Amino acid sequence: MDWDRASGAHTWDFFQVRASARSVARALGPAWPSRKGQALVFDLQRSDDRPREIRLNGQGVCVIPFAPALRGLVELGLDDAAAPADFCVYLPRSAFHKVAHDHGAERISELALDAGFAQGDEVFTHLGACLALALKGGQDWSATVVDELVTALIIHVAQHYGGMSAPVAPPSGGLLPWQLQRARAEFEAHLDGTVSLAAVAAECGLSLSHFSREFTRSTGVSPHRWMTQRRIEIAKDLIMSGDLPLAEIAIACGFSDQSHLTRAFAGAVGKTPGRWRKSRLQ
Repeated sequence: MDWDRASGAHTWDFFQVRASARSVARALGPAWPSRKGQALVFDLQRSDDRPREIRLNGQGVCVIPFAPALRGLVELGLDDAAAPADFCVYLPRSAFHKVAHDHGAERISELALDAGFAQGDEVFTHLGACLALALKGGQDWSATVVDELVTALIIHVAQHYGGMSAPVAPPSGGLLPWQLQRARAEFEAHLDGTVSLAAVAAECGLSLSHFSREFTRSTGVSPHRWMTQRRIEIAKDLIMSGDLPLAEIAIACGFSDQSHLTRAFAGAVGKTPGRWRKSRLQ
């Protein structure tokens, strides 16, 4: 899903709202196209650098800018029309990814909505009413206030209609559960050392120093020590299998050579790999 610009192409990824053409026309007014079979993209992030149209499946799709898109989303969420859903409204995932990242939550993978999805939802209704007032012409509302309302609305939709869970901070400090899981997954996938600590810290939304400190608090060992321990655990399994020479095991586990593996193994286990294997076989 790309748009064509002189500066190059940009990829969009979307959630989808199904609605009737009548619902979309009522939400956006007559200024926007709303014929059956058409599609629209609601831009839920404030920006002056957005295309007016993107190419979606080879067809031109209109991009509704920030303020009208928000008003339209609120109207669709509270819509009471029972007409068949023959219209596609796309919500860029980027807005939802941003609030998930900023609030330390996992990204949501699904957000299957229909027009009227928020009927009876008092939180959505009140947030929508505040947004409608804030976005009304002539009102002296700051961009900061509007952005806070938008963030609250997106978080509410993500949590109640996408299953996003609010993170719970560990009582004794340390990484949030999702951060620890992501860090471990990154380390496991790069036992050869091809990922930097800074990159893993960024995946967790933290600075390098903050990540290292909180990882140590969560696991009891530093990131470097944790990686070494995991490499040795995997090396143990390969050594006991007896299928590979020690030099190949060293490389497979992310050590620079057999000598490096032997030193690290002996330091952690108290025996060289050969002596350790022999003791396990007795």
